[in-house]
Amino acid sequence: MTKTLLLILTTMISIGCINANAIDRKFYTNCKEYYDFQGFYHNECEENKANNYYNNIKANSDFIYKTIEKVLVEESKELEELKRLEEKMKIEEEELKKLEEAIKLEEAKKLKEEAELDEVAKAEEEVAKAEEEAAKAEEAKELEEAKKFEVKIQL
Repeated sequence: MTKTLLLILTTMISIGCINANAIDRKFYTNCKEYYDFQGFYHNECEENKANNYYNNIKANSDFIYKTIEKVLVEESKELEELKRLEEKMKIEEEELKKLEEAIKLEEAKKLKEEAELDEVAKAEEEVAKAEEEAAKAEEAKELEEAKKFEVKIQL
């Protein structure tokens, strides 16, 4: 952007050196002086080069000021847009962090539920084993009683 601005400024300044009569070593233009047939003096001169130069500089400087103003306005708009985008990005980053935290909390809840389910399943397995052992112990007692009863009957 600054390179473009410098290029425009250089071009405008160099154009300011050229006027309608071109660049000339003389300050005043060639004048034609003569008397007409009635004896009146006439002096026909082109426009003063100094005035042309001044007018060109003024026109070029106005153009340069307008160009600079446009560039500054565009840059200020771009800066405002960048600020808005940065603010939007910050808000989106905060929302993303909140979503990540929520996801982590959900995952932690799922892991906790899975752990509780695993504990319940282990407890059920232990209860089932204990019931099996109790059933075996009862069968063993019944067998012993039956053996004792058979022994009594045999005697």
